[in-house]
Amino acid sequence: MDEIERFADLSVKRGCAFALLAITTVMTGLAGTPLLALKSGAILLTMMVVVLAFRAQLARSQSCRRTEVWIMLGQQRRPPEALAQRLISEALRATYWRYAEISAAGALLLWLMALAFWVATKV
Repeated sequence: MDEIERFADLSVKRGCAFALLAITTVMTGLAGTPLLALKSGAILLTMMVVVLAFRAQLARSQSCRRTEVWIMLGQQRRPPEALAQRLISEALRATYWRYAEISAAGALLLWLMALAFWVATKV
């Protein structure tokens, strides 16, 4: 089970890293207009939260054989398919939710920074 959770974490973490790279690239491109950069980052990070929450909801209905975790386990270490379906889907669901919560905290921080910057420029 620890190995499945570790692979689920690695799989979701890799996807989140690519999304964060894209978000950072957009924000860097908009660095000349800081308020727009903060708003864009907040919107994109909020979209990432929605996608992660959606993936968490779908994790139980997705076939374990179509997951990256199943591939990473390799044929010798895979549990029987019925057990693997339950273990992998639950590990992925929990991991998606954990990263959705972390991303939500980041999105909230960006929204608050955008609000503070907007208020500071209005004064």
